[in-house]
Amino acid sequence: MAKQSNIQKQAQSQQKQETVSEDSVVEVLEKPDAVEVALSEVEQPAPVKVSEVHKELSAYGKQVMAQLEEYATAMDPRMVFNEQTGIQQQSNLFHLLGNLMLSSSNEDFAVVYAAVLKRFADGQTLPNGRPGVFSGMYLFRADNRLNLSQDQRRFFDAVRNLMVATCDVKSRTVGLNQVNLQATTAALFDTDSRNRLVAFYG
Repeated sequence: MAKQSNIQKQAQSQQKQETVSEDSVVEVLEKPDAVEVALSEVEQPAPVKVSEVHKELSAYGKQVMAQLEEYATAMDPRMVFNEQTGIQQQSNLFHLLGNLMLSSSNEDFAVVYAAVLKRFADGQTLPNGRPGVFSGMYLFRADNRLNLSQDQRRFFDAVRNLMVATCDVKSRTVGLNQVNLQATTAALFDTDSRNRLVAFYG
């Protein structure tokens, strides 16, 4: 009888433990608020505005930037200047800017022109603080040897002066006050290109 009593006590004890364990599980499952609170306390990333996402350059835009980089490498102020190379590179730059202003669509122009201005801004100074390849000191080298008409010369000078003055986003407003945007747009050859340029700075 004593042996049977011990067996009954062990069975009752085991049943009690199982009951407690089941109650604990039920209690957790019936309290999802704790999970919701824990999730709400996790810091969520701020939504990214579409306007803040960098728009990838088109194939044409990448070609423009590659040509601009070729110019920057060949005309680097730290290199020994070769006049024939300078003439060729200025001719390349003239055609590059002319095609950008005259041939690109409105949307492509805004994206590519912004990238070109950014490259101009990066090329204003060298790492040692001296004027860089796209600074006013070096940007006009050898261009007096180019065979340009009066209108072409006016266009080339006006666009480069505008870009040097406005390439830095932080000081763009000040730069616009230093150049005559109306005179610059007057140097362009068609109404569409004038409107694109005004819209970009507007």
